[in-house]
Order: sequence, then C-alpha cells, then structure tokens
Amino acid sequence: MEIPRSTSNVRVEVVGGAGSKATRVCCAKRGDRLPNDNDAVCSCHFLDASSSFSPTVFKRNPMYAHIFRSPEGSKKKPANSRKKLLLPGEPDLLLSSPKKGPIMQGTFSVADSCSDDVLAIPMDTTTGLEPLIDDLNSDNVLIIPLDGNVNCIQTADTTVTTPETPLTAKSSEIVTPEGSANVESTPSISDMKERFLRKMAEGRRLFRSQWEEKKQIKKSLSTLQTHNRLLVKELEEKNNSLSVAISEKKNCETEINRLKTVVASLQEKIINKTTALKKCEETVLQLQLQSKEDQEMLQKVNTKLASVEEALQKSNTAKCTVLRAQRELSEQLTAEKFRLHIENISTLDCKVSHYTGLPNYGTFKWLFSLFNNFTLSYYNFNVESISRENQLFMTLIRLKLGFGLQTLADWFRCSKTTVSNIVLTWVSALHTVLFDGFMGVIPSLAKVQQSLPECFKPFPTCRIVLDCTEVVTAVPKNMRKHNLTYSQYKHRTTFKGLVGVAPNGSCVFASKLYPGSTSDKAVVEDSKVAQVLQPGESVMADKGFLIGDLLPAGVSLIRPPFKTTVQFTEQQVIDSRKISKARVHVERAIERIKRYKILNFIPTCLAPRATMVFQVCCALTNLQKPLIAEVAGVLMEGANSSDEEDLE
Repeated sequence: MEIPRSTSNVRVEVVGGAGSKATRVCCAKRGDRLPNDNDAVCSCHFLDASSSFSPTVFKRNPMYAHIFRSPEGSKKKPANSRKKLLLPGEPDLLLSSPKKGPIMQGTFSVADSCSDDVLAIPMDTTTGLEPLIDDLNSDNVLIIPLDGNVNCIQTADTTVTTPETPLTAKSSEIVTPEGSANVESTPSISDMKERFLRKMAEGRRLFRSQWEEKKQIKKSLSTLQTHNRLLVKELEEKNNSLSVAISEKKNCETEINRLKTVVASLQEKIINKTTALKKCEETVLQLQLQSKEDQEMLQKVNTKLASVEEALQKSNTAKCTVLRAQRELSEQLTAEKFRLHIENISTLDCKVSHYTGLPNYGTFKWLFSLFNNFTLSYYNFNVESISRENQLFMTLIRLKLGFGLQTLADWFRCSKTTVSNIVLTWVSALHTVLFDGFMGVIPSLAKVQQSLPECFKPFPTCRIVLDCTEVVTAVPKNMRKHNLTYSQYKHRTTFKGLVGVAPNGSCVFASKLYPGSTSDKAVVEDSKVAQVLQPGESVMADKGFLIGDLLPAGVSLIRPPFKTTVQFTEQQVIDSRKISKARVHVERAIERIKRYKILNFIPTCLAPRATMVFQVCCALTNLQKPLIAEVAGVLMEGANSSDEEDLE
C-alpha cells in the first residue's frame, strides 16, 4: 500500500511502543522560528526516526519578526484557545481513547515522553519523508493505529510498526508514482512492507541529499543575512547623516531668517540714524548762528571783565596786606605759645639724651618719680606757670648744656628770675635725693666683687679707685682767694674735687670742691675717704697720690711703681700695665662728669653752690649706661634675679 504524498512541509516521526493506550500522535516542525545549528533541543521536538541527526530549536530572528510571529512575545492564551497545529485523524474504535498531553489539541496528544503507540507519517510529495517549514494540513498525515499484535520492521535508523489490520486514514488515498488516484482493494501486509521499505530507503537517500542542500542554503542565507545587516547599518548611517544634514539645514534656515530680521532691524536703525543726522545738521546750523550772537555778547562781557579785573586787583592788594598782618600775628601767637616741653621730645631718645644726659625718656620718668613725695622748697618764690616735670627738664638742660638763664627763659617763656629760682631749687632737691640718698655710703668689698670686671681680677681686694679733677671758675676779685684758687697744673683759677670710682665704673664718692692750689694728699685727708676702708682692703690711686701714711692699718695702696733704677724691671712693667689698664676707667668716669657743660666754667654767682652742682653731676652719671660693657650683662642678670625674688 502506497503512503499518500502531499505538498505540505511535514516530517515523519515514529514514536510509541507496545502496550501503549494512546491511539495516535502527530508531530510537525513549527514554522514560526528560523533554524540555527547551535540551538539546543526544544521540548516540542523529538529524535528523528529517519536519520541520525537531532532536530534543533528554532530561535527567534529579529529580522523576520514581522513575517514569523512568535507566540512567546504575544500575550498568553489559555490552552484550549491555541491554534491547532495538527488536524485530527480517525481513531481506532477498538482501542481506548487517547490521553491529552501538554500540547494536545482536539483528540491529539503529544507528550514529552512520547509514549503513545501511533505511526504518524506526514509526507512531502517531492521527498516522501522530509517536511518543509510551512503549513501542515490534515490531508497530508497518514495515521497508522497500532495494537499489541504488531510487527516491527527494523531498519538502520528507524523502527516502523505496522498493524495487521488494514490502515485507515481520513480522506487518504493511495497515490501511485504516476500520480493517478484510483481506489484499490486493501493490499497484503507483505506488499505494504516492501513498498514501505522502498519508500523509506528512497526517502533516506533523498533526505540526506536534501539535508546537504539545506545546509548550503542555510550558509547562503547567513551570508545574505549578514550582508543585509551591513546594508541596514549603512542605510541607518545614511539615514542618520541625512537627518543630521536636514537638522543642520533647518538650523541654517533659522539662522538665515534671524540674520534677515537683524538686517532688517539694522536697515531701520540706519534710516533712523540718517534722520537723526539730518536733525543734527539742522541743529549745528542753528548753533552756528547762535555762536555768532554769543561772540558779540562775549566782546561786551570782556569789556566788563576788564573793568572788574581792575577792581579785583585793588581788592587783592588790600587782601594781601590783611593776610600779611594776620600771618605776622599768628607767628607771634605761635611764638608766644611755643615752649620747650619734655612731652615734645619724649619719643626721641637721642634728643632726650642730648638735652638731659639721660639715656631715654623712661629714665627721666623714673628720676621724676623719685620726687613724687618730695616737697620742694623754692629758693625765692613758688612757680606754678611751669609744671614740675618741665622744671626738672629745665634744670637738667642747665646742667647738661650749660645754657644761660636768658636762653632758658626764652625757651620756656618765663623770666630769668624764674629760671634761676627753678634751677637752684631743683639742684638742691637732686642733691638731696641722688647724692645723699645713693652716694652717701661707699659699697662694701663684697658688693664690689659681685660685679668685678676682668681688668680688676688681678686686684680682687680693690674697693675704690681715687683720682682728682679740677673745674674752672671765675677769677675772684679778692687776691687772697685768687691765690688759693690758682692751679699750677691748669694755670687757671679752679676748684679741685676728689672722685671715687668703684671697679665696675660707678661713681661712688665725690668730695666737696677745694681751691685749685690744694694738694691731692690734703684733699684725701680732708675728705676722710680713707677712714671708710677696712683692713684687708686696698685702694688704687695715681702715682702722685702719696697717701700711704693716711691709710688705716691693713689697707694697702695700689699705684704704679716709681722708677728707682735706670729702667723698670720686667715685673714692674707688668704691674704698671695692669694698674694702668684698671685706672683708665676712672679717667673715663671723670670724662663723663665733665660732659656736663656747666662744669666747664662756674660763674661767681654759682660759686657758693659749686660743690652741690659738682656732686649732682657725679650722681647723674650713674643714671647713664654702664661704663664697662661686661658689667652691663652682670647688672642685667642681677636685675633679673632681683625681679624673680620680688615675684617669689
């Protein structure tokens, strides 16, 4: 019996076995997906019964999405509403009804295990076995029901099960190879087997040849697809470039329109400017006419101005005379108001040192603070027109610079009597506070050794260095006094005073002034300075001081050696150098005292108070910077230590 052929694209699937209760199973390729060689097996495909190849899953191809609609992308529908892929055949009434599987439609069932005993032979008219990916009609499926007493025909690739009873198929006809459709009687089973085997062999050969052709077709399709993709990409790029060009063109058109509007607005502005220029020209003409009229007016005004200038010159001359008078008056007023005050030079240390002899304004303030609780007893009358601070300032100027009374009176805008009264009063006050308060007692040897400089280290017992100095005075009218004050050393009338300097350079003793003809020994004896010295101490003096017999017992005299031989010995030279190196500081101290120019010449009116002036000048030198540089550091350390003790 010939298997009916049809033009549908189906494939033969032989499934099932003995003992199965199912009547029939139909399986066909799905036509909604394109094939791919690398796909895995899908649940809707089974092992091919006609070849050794396994069927493949057909993935969705996005290029043909509009042709083959995928059910995965669409909305899920219930199982009974799916489109029937296979048409049912007539079941065998002798067997039980089939079971419905997962994709059962109508009376057909296709289970994952393929356990139904049915021979489904969908045929192609050209190949006889291999179906194409097209629609599946019920006329193209040959249903062969099987029962338990079947004969199995084993081939190389498939097993075909045939029933012993005649085959039944819905609307199926036996078609001869010539294509004539005539109904014959039921053939025998052996004839059917032979025909079936021949068809199976022919179909296998055709299937293999067709499979190779399909592979080539697939390759060509893949190349065409890639080519199409490239073409699509090129078209997309061209489309994008065209869209960009179109957008640019639109932008250019908008820009052109904008420029046209700008040009139109500029043309309007030009027209407006031209009209404005015409108006300006008209106004210029009017202004020219007005300028001519104004020139005529200016000529008239100039004539009037000339007369006014003459009047102004006269008034200016009068104003100049008035201004000169005012300037003179203001100068006089400022001259009357001007006075030399300490506040005017308080910020300038150099000026303070020049006028007062003190190093800075702070020292001046400290000196003035000593008189806060001091009651001044004026020499003649009380002075209130000048402050006490400026009175001290005036006195220091008189001592330091030696200015006359009239000069100080002009500077401080007062009388000479007032200046004399102030100077004498403050000299007495300074003598009481500075000399009597600070120089009344000579420092002990222990205090002297605390600030002993390096040059006095060879003489550690030296307590004081003595030397005499002379101050020039006016020639007295009395001859006897003249003879007493005349100095053979200065060849002038002088006063002689004894100065005692500590090894650290401080002036610690100042005697009263004696007539210039008095010897050094007599001055030392009368001043009684030697009586202050204690045994074990020494005093340093010049070679001319022959006071060895005046010193108490145990007190030694340090002086340069006398030359008793033709020349000094080596030790005498060394001793004389050491003594000279130490004694030079006494001469420097006396030089500081002599910087107070009032001691350059003592007038007759000041002679009664010359001793007081001399001692005050000696005391003021101690307020200056230390005479020896290395002593300054020692004094600073001592001051810091005393400050720390005060804080404790």
